Amino acid sequence: MSLPQHGMLNCARCFNGCDTKLIQPHPLWLLKNDPGAWGGSQPNVLVLGFSKGSTQTDIYKTGNFEDVAFGGGARNRLDEVLKKLHLLEPYEHVSNEITNPNSRFSFGSMIRCSLTREDKDGKHSSSGDLVVKSFKEVPHIFDNCTEQFLSNLPQHLSLIIMLGVNDKYISGCFEVFKKQYPELKRLNNVSYGFGDKTFVHVAHPSPANGHFNDWCKGSSKFLDALSAIKQRVANELLLTPLTEENLKPLQETLAESGHQEATNITSNPQSNVAEHAKPINESREAKMSSELFFHKFYLLHKDGHKLYPVRVKNLETGKHTFRVSEGGKGGNTKDASLEISNANQLSDYVLNKGFAIRASTLDKSVKGLYKVGQRSIIRAVI
Repeated sequence: MSLPQHGMLNCARCFNGCDTKLIQPHPLWLLKNDPGAWGGSQPNVLVLGFSKGSTQTDIYKTGNFEDVAFGGGARNRLDEVLKKLHLLEPYEHVSNEITNPNSRFSFGSMIRCSLTREDKDGKHSSSGDLVVKSFKEVPHIFDNCTEQFLSNLPQHLSLIIMLGVNDKYISGCFEVFKKQYPELKRLNNVSYGFGDKTFVHVAHPSPANGHFNDWCKGSSKFLDALSAIKQRVANELLLTPLTEENLKPLQETLAESGHQEATNITSNPQSNVAEHAKPINESREAKMSSELFFHKFYLLHKDGHKLYPVRVKNLETGKHTFRVSEGGKGGNTKDASLEISNANQLSDYVLNKGFAIRASTLDKSVKGLYKVGQRSIIRAVI
């Protein structure tokens, strides 16, 4: 089970095997054959838009493929969304994940090709009210694309971020996925799920979205999104876990502005978002998870322990950084260590250059200096 590999895709399912690159699946709709996938094929998090916008379609045709996904002004806004959801570190940027074939994120769209509809002025677009018309006017395109690319989701994928919070769009997406997964249930206004898979709708990052800033500041749909993630997704997936402590400032701000939903975001993790919601993983590891850990990979110990890189406080500067060294005698000392704060550098030193890293289980019961292939470490798991 996997998602498409990073790169341009070869799929002509909706084109009846023809060589043509453009068809008209409905008198008002055009479908351009330009499917693609970005990021990892075995992710923890999948980010899905509706289809390529005009900006992304133009980049696909004449620009750099790596710039297509959420290209233009949408990419920085997507970065902001993922950080609001605690899925990216403050010093990271989503561009690095989009261009990384081994990322823990995967990026794409409900319709992998470019799907546009004629508006009242006779121009074709894939935004605004036109999008929700697609569920009734071209349902077979959704059926084909979801069956082709989204009907067998990877085992380790637990969170699907859906871009767009229009109520009709959410309902339309739910019905599309329910055809593939009959056990799918609504959780709250912006989420649905089955098993260990959770779909959460968030603000679309398009610069044309006039409600984007309201969502980021704490609209009710933002709170519903956080609530669904908090209830359904184990904290170890998040880089900064959604705990009572780090959500308190948001709750207080929203309460002052009159949001009744503010109390829901800090409710007991055992309470369900809805009747069918799955309580958050209450294992010891998940509860002890903290922002000190790096969650993009762990070292698998022969006894089954998952050892995550852990930040260590420098008593002279007061900063928390990761420490790597070449290992060996004296390798566990500060003088022999290199302090790293950049995520990409950390992965490079440990996974590619073979450096040892200070690592620990999330409950801190097992910790020390570890290197891939040495000291009972079987392998690194990304």
